[in-house]
Amino acid sequence: MRFFILIFLLQLPAFSQVIFQKPLSDRVANYKIKASLDCQKKMITATQKLIWKNSSQQAVGELQFHLYMNAFRNDSSTFLSQSRKRYPDTPARSRQELGGVDIQRFSLNNTYDLLHSIEYIQPNDSNQNDSTVVRVKLPQAVRPGGEVSIEIDFTCKLPKIIARTGYSEDFFLLGQWFPKIGVFQDGKWQCHQFFPNSEFFADFGVYQVELTLPREYTVGATGVLLQEESGDSLKTLYFRAEDVHDFAMVAWPKFQRETREIEGIRVTLLYAPEHCGQIERYMTAITHAIRYLNGWLSPYPYPQLTVVDPPLHATRAGSMEYPSFITSMAIWGIPAEF
Repeated sequence: MRFFILIFLLQLPAFSQVIFQKPLSDRVANYKIKASLDCQKKMITATQKLIWKNSSQQAVGELQFHLYMNAFRNDSSTFLSQSRKRYPDTPARSRQELGGVDIQRFSLNNTYDLLHSIEYIQPNDSNQNDSTVVRVKLPQAVRPGGEVSIEIDFTCKLPKIIARTGYSEDFFLLGQWFPKIGVFQDGKWQCHQFFPNSEFFADFGVYQVELTLPREYTVGATGVLLQEESGDSLKTLYFRAEDVHDFAMVAWPKFQRETREIEGIRVTLLYAPEHCGQIERYMTAITHAIRYLNGWLSPYPYPQLTVVDPPLHATRAGSMEYPSFITSMAIWGIPAEF
């Protein structure tokens, strides 16, 4: 008989906790994502609901989305082909090591089925082998100040780690893994293809993410963990992040955890066991960084910060930054007993 152990890190039901009484942004793009990670197939199956607000002064007749993970669908994508030109010794990837996103349902306002209206476009280089941007024409334009609700069912095949996303053995870093709406600005969509030297321009909003995966995995993510439900073999984690422009997660069964409060911020370090000798170096660096930035730039706005130190076989996941979520790399001084 299956049973659940409920762990309430905040004494409120999942997703009901408000982090900021006064929003820090206009919250143009707001996501609710329910995802399941199949660690054997390296596959995410998910449903997302996006509430998008037209913050411009003109009607918008189409939507454009990034499918970043399609950069790893084939060797001829703009990302991989340009990467190979810049680094000629980059090896070709087997089919099993590639990734990609497939959309099974695209519904507008619970009324219109627009799945067959999806069109792949290449606004930057006309590379027909690149499928990192799609557009969908709407049955009626979204007026200035108006909102639309989009529900998308999709699967995401994770690549072997590249560009700081994917898997390595039983380690997973989920970055740029969901269909992500572009930014409508100055009368047009800013929704560019995924290039090796590009960044991830997006509107801010609220992310409510539910992840189900094997219970032995330790998970870190953008946002606050509100609730955890554990069953016989699986567990489900509920995260909420406010006023961010992206959402990333990491999962690995061998992670060790160190949590401290630094300058009023809950800082969690997830580290490979063999890197335990680096804990104090990490915490010292984080403390100095927070104090310096608070004093000279702007106070850190979020209640938590997650820092990820991946294992040696997953170092390609290191040195990446997401809202309230950073991946690093510990090399010097390991293992600790040496």
